Amino acid sequence: MQDSYAYLGSYGIILMLTVFIQKMILKKDSLKTTLTFSILVLSILYSLRTASLHIYRYDEFSLRNHTVALYPNSEEAHYQRLQIYLHEEQKKQALKDLNFILEKRNIPSLYLLRGKILEKQGQLEKACQDYQSAEDLAPNIAQDKIEEICLKKAK
Repeated sequence: MQDSYAYLGSYGIILMLTVFIQKMILKKDSLKTTLTFSILVLSILYSLRTASLHIYRYDEFSLRNHTVALYPNSEEAHYQRLQIYLHEEQKKQALKDLNFILEKRNIPSLYLLRGKILEKQGQLEKACQDYQSAEDLAPNIAQDKIEEICLKKAK
């Protein structure tokens, strides 16, 4: 949003030039026509600039997706895209990035996260495996989930 006003000072110069040109062409000193003409030109220029900015502006997901395409083996790139998927409630896509990261590194919090997603999808056996993996790596991180889901399932 901040860059939308970055060139506003330049528009002031353009506005003064348009007023000067308009006075030369019309040879009138009418303040009303001068202001109308100047505001019209300024509005057109500002609209064109704003439209051109939006053509090249990417949303957060597109940027993360592009980063993964450029660096397909980057855990960080997959993790950043994972955050977007989770925010957008795209659990299936989030699982793909979680699987990628967990193939490379054992991170207890990510096992816990994947377990929660799998639990919500009804895949309790896989969720319990992830909870147990998280618990093995960081004791007491998933103890409540193991007691709540896995031990109940075993009974």
